Amino acid sequence: MLTFFTALLLLKKKIICYLLGPLTVRYGAQVTRMQSLGRDLAVAFDNLKDIQKRENQSDREMRQFRLTDVQKAQIAEDLGVQKKKQCGCCMLSFSMVNLPLRVSNKAVVDNRVNWSGGKRGWWSKMDEKLGHMPRCYSDTYVCNFCAQFFVDQDHYRPSFEKIQYEIRREEFFDRKREEQQYWDPLLMVEKDRTEQALLEKEKKEQEVLEEPSADITASTSG
Repeated sequence: MLTFFTALLLLKKKIICYLLGPLTVRYGAQVTRMQSLGRDLAVAFDNLKDIQKRENQSDREMRQFRLTDVQKAQIAEDLGVQKKKQCGCCMLSFSMVNLPLRVSNKAVVDNRVNWSGGKRGWWSKMDEKLGHMPRCYSDTYVCNFCAQFFVDQDHYRPSFEKIQYEIRREEFFDRKREEQQYWDPLLMVEKDRTEQALLEKEKKEQEVLEEPSADITASTSG
């Protein structure tokens, strides 16, 4: 009896396996395909993240090349990496990109003396400090606008040869002018008239100045 029931169980099991076997195989294949697809999607997602990182890095690097020098300087100032500096000539503050030239303090002092004609002003005390050694040899930054005043050194700090040349040049043209007036009667007449007019003007001014003193003398004597 046990053998019979055992045979029935085995037969039942075989029948079940026979009937459900194809479904189990198909289900196992589907699971395998889904797992493979999941792995492929995970790899594709990782690759996409790497591509996005590379594109962002490339865009960040190219953005630096697209910025102008002024924009880079503004970003550096906003981040606190750089600070604005003062122009040694006009005393205004600029970004470092707008301070292209470096000159000595003596050059700035000489230019100010040339502009002011030797007169004193609010800049005089500062120029006295900057003009003494060794500070006069120190460099200072100059902005784009003020840089044009330091192109020709003979303009603000003429050499001895340049000064002597200008003196000889003025004497030469004065002598030529006098010779031209001497040989031109019309110019000599005009010159005489101008001198005569100046003499008459001075004479009238002198008379005007002497009249009040004469009135005071007359009133005192009366």
